[in-house]
Amino acid sequence: MKKTLLFLILLMFSCVSIAQSYKEAKNDSVKTKCVDEDNDISYHKNVHDNDNAVSDSLTLNEVVVKSSRAVNTNGALRIFPTDKQKESSSTAYGLLSKLALPLISVDEVAHTISAPSNMGTVQVRINDVEATKSDLASIDLSAVKYVDFIRNPGVRYGQNVGFVINIIVKKAVSGYAVGADLSHTLSFPNSSDNLFAKFNFGKNEISLSYWLDFSDKRKLRYEETDQYLMPDNSFYYITRRDKERRLKNIWHNLQLKYSFSETGRYVFQATLGTDLSNCPIDYTLRENIVNQDCDTVMINSSEKSFSPVLDLYYNLNIGKNQSVTLNATGTYSDASYSWSYGGNSPYSYTSDGDSWSLFAEGIYENRMRLFTFSSGLQYSLKYNSNKYLGDAEAINTIHNSLVYAFAQIKGNLAALEYTLGTGVSCMYYRQASDSYKYWLWRPELSLAYPFWDKFKLKYYLRMYQNPPRLEYLGDIDIRNNELEVSRGNSALFPTRVLDNSLTISYQLPTFYAEIETSYRNNYHCYMSQINRETDENGNTNFIFTRENQRRILMFYVNAYTRYDIIPDKLTFAATGGFFRFFNYGNTYKHHYSSFNGAFRATAYLGKFTISADASNGWSFLEGETRVANTYTYSLAASYKYKDFILSLIWQNGFQNDLVYNKAYLVNRYVGKIQKLIDGDMGNMLTFKISWHLSKGRKYEDLKHTVNNKDNDTGIIKGN
Repeated sequence: MKKTLLFLILLMFSCVSIAQSYKEAKNDSVKTKCVDEDNDISYHKNVHDNDNAVSDSLTLNEVVVKSSRAVNTNGALRIFPTDKQKESSSTAYGLLSKLALPLISVDEVAHTISAPSNMGTVQVRINDVEATKSDLASIDLSAVKYVDFIRNPGVRYGQNVGFVINIIVKKAVSGYAVGADLSHTLSFPNSSDNLFAKFNFGKNEISLSYWLDFSDKRKLRYEETDQYLMPDNSFYYITRRDKERRLKNIWHNLQLKYSFSETGRYVFQATLGTDLSNCPIDYTLRENIVNQDCDTVMINSSEKSFSPVLDLYYNLNIGKNQSVTLNATGTYSDASYSWSYGGNSPYSYTSDGDSWSLFAEGIYENRMRLFTFSSGLQYSLKYNSNKYLGDAEAINTIHNSLVYAFAQIKGNLAALEYTLGTGVSCMYYRQASDSYKYWLWRPELSLAYPFWDKFKLKYYLRMYQNPPRLEYLGDIDIRNNELEVSRGNSALFPTRVLDNSLTISYQLPTFYAEIETSYRNNYHCYMSQINRETDENGNTNFIFTRENQRRILMFYVNAYTRYDIIPDKLTFAATGGFFRFFNYGNTYKHHYSSFNGAFRATAYLGKFTISADASNGWSFLEGETRVANTYTYSLAASYKYKDFILSLIWQNGFQNDLVYNKAYLVNRYVGKIQKLIDGDMGNMLTFKISWHLSKGRKYEDLKHTVNNKDNDTGIIKGN
């Protein structure tokens, strides 16, 4: 680990030296990048941009920018994709993977964008509003201007959001575009197919998209070795090992969108969509081995869900400097789930759940001479009801709501860039006899100062809250096996999080490097708790639940480097850092250190594009569980022919049985060594064909795409 960390640090500073030498040699031919940083990324911004600049020369407020690909602004890492990157990508997933953003994992095959599991979710936006999976697949990449990567989201981005990716594109006002993106895995039954069409006429746009995902895995296996401390202080040992496993999933999405806009004045948009998810088969044949005696049990589960969503959006520009934005989203979810466990102590239950949710938001913005002021109000309301039948019988009904008001100013004091924001939120929760109102003051401060010509120093502070997941709140016991029971806790309350970071960056036209130091404190967070109980029949049960406990601390130092070694021909990006975790429960204390790193290299060879990436996996400690994800790597090649892009992606080559992750539970009552093996992910070979056809396209101001739907039904599931 030390050698790897030293290698990355030396690599980073070697690249600085090379890039500096390159800059000096080309000093007469390359102009230094100059950017007017009056662009706020912490709230919705309605820019009306008729920029028609080409890839290597971007005109921003009459300042010519030559060859700069990355800029560390006050609130974001802003990256300008090259024409080669856009032309060789079939979807936004492909483009973002080529940008190799720090701490972000993009899977072009699964169409997922994720971050390390305990660092928050990734929110992807198009023109500063949340984008759906269909939006990212059907985006016109030729209209992409730049991408803002925000590691410390502002006061209005929502709950548990650790990263925001904001893709800025120009709006089409005429013509049409149709296309398809088809991905099929050759090594096992797995596909992801998207069809879309967009039509623009005058002030109107109509778009329709359909998505179908299918997966049938037969090489999943789970293994665990457990030890339990019994009441008489003896240990009970058991090994659980899957002999067979099959997991089949089918997912449909249909989205219809209509927008009506007048350039520089107003935009109205209505979006109607629906998700239909079905997991008809989740079958496991498992061996339980105790003292060389083997007992085989069968575990079956199935799940269905249906979730329509309606979103309405309106933006009005008042004069040249003011705007008002209104947004409302309503979602309904209907879900059913069944689970059964065989063996000597059979156990089964079913669950039906319904949920209704409403999200509404209003934002006012005023771009004044000295600074930009914005304020807003968010309101969300959710009703959730789950009925359990069988060996687990209960009816859980949860009401919760959130009101959040915020205000922010952003400006410059000489060379110092600043953002100052504050917000107040009130969360209401009620389930049976448990209820509370949780108030939180949520400040935000960002300071950035350039020095030594190409260096910039930035400090960021914010406070926010993380509410518990609905499945943690259900007031019910669910048996996992003969010894373990999962128990919900209706008394959980949100976690208060204080986040600090200090970043130093260095920038040249074709080179960017930074080192970020971050410290995060989760106060009174909901953490795992395992209790031992003996029932009236003398049987010992180990209760797995969650309780609000002392705190979790995370400290890390992470370096990131991206370098256009040969502009438009060869690019390289790498990230790596040291992470330290401190977990303080009511009855335990655990510490853990890890190194996490990844790199990506891409070569553009005419109509061919070849890329390679690798990651050592994400290792972390949360509560009493230490998780080590496996190292992964992939090799991809694509060829562009007219309106088609043909791609072949090889993931985790030469690994027949990929150990997806390992987990270690170090509780005083229960010790576990767990292993998840995914044979389907080893030597995974996927073929993609993308087709995009457009005609008569012209672009004007920016548009709006949204995804505030809520599909969380809160059903507690068996393990």
